[in-house]
Amino acid sequence: MTARRAAVRYAVVAAAPAEVAAPLQRIWDTNLTIAGGVADKFRWLYQDAPDPSDVVFMLEAHGADGTDAEARFVGTAGIGVRRFQVLDREVTIALLADLAVDHEHRSLLPALELVRRVKTHALGSHALAYGFPNRNAIGVFKRAGYQPLGTITRHARVLRHGAYLQKLQDHDVPQLPPAIKRVVDRVFAIPALARAGAAAIDAARLARGAPGAVRATRHHRLEWLAVPDDRVDALWERARGEYQIVGRRCAAFLRWRFPAAAGNRLAALIRRDDRSLDAYAVVQHEAGTAHLRDLFGHTAALGPLLDRLIPALYRQGATSASIRYLGATHIVDLLA
Repeated sequence: MTARRAAVRYAVVAAAPAEVAAPLQRIWDTNLTIAGGVADKFRWLYQDAPDPSDVVFMLEAHGADGTDAEARFVGTAGIGVRRFQVLDREVTIALLADLAVDHEHRSLLPALELVRRVKTHALGSHALAYGFPNRNAIGVFKRAGYQPLGTITRHARVLRHGAYLQKLQDHDVPQLPPAIKRVVDRVFAIPALARAGAAAIDAARLARGAPGAVRATRHHRLEWLAVPDDRVDALWERARGEYQIVGRRCAAFLRWRFPAAAGNRLAALIRRDDRSLDAYAVVQHEAGTAHLRDLFGHTAALGPLLDRLIPALYRQGATSASIRYLGATHIVDLLA
């Protein structure tokens, strides 16, 4: 599979990750922003994953004469293997990841050949191929035949309004009518009054969810787990049939995907009668925001989980809660 760009010819090579570790990590380091470093990411993705991919695709550039001496790797694209429950069957799905091409080789055709080759392999080995391309790569994926399934939406809730008072003063207050602006300016001029007003808003908003939180306490308690235990596996077996399509959630996957070392904890909704797990959220605190990185459980338990979780995050000092989600509409309704 080749393409031409000026005096350079390109070929896409399928390789075992260990055989191309050095050039692969060089391309990552040059073209992607990777937290924790490329060596750690390589080990995490191709060695520690529950189902590590045995192949990675490399874009190879050749000189005009095509000699091996002039060949060099200038791009890459990888596959992450995910297990999904689709109705009553478990299938593997290819998650396309880490598309990167050196800057001087970023014409359309080399990247397109790379994405097409990955797609051919993915659909030959897995039930589905999907990915989350950035804005620069969307056009390439569309040309390769991918169709958009939807848009990931960020849902956010302010928990401590006082943290946003300065933003309000700087950006919104100048747009207020003069009479109202004078009153608001006087409030901002008295810090204690501003804090009291923000606290009142916090309390009023939390009170709106209080009935649901009270109902949730009758049958459940909220516990924080640093490491997922075997109750996560039991929950997966009980709850997976309630979803038409859902990614496999087991303790081993959660420990790999959301490691405790990165600050991830499980907010676990535990039944009071038998201490079984009914739902959980993976939470990671970052700069005052509590990010919900994952959410799963019995569908009837997700509402009580959120009812208990929001006031718990407030008590922990979070200024806001946030989740990015693309999926079932009933979960979107719960978040709203």
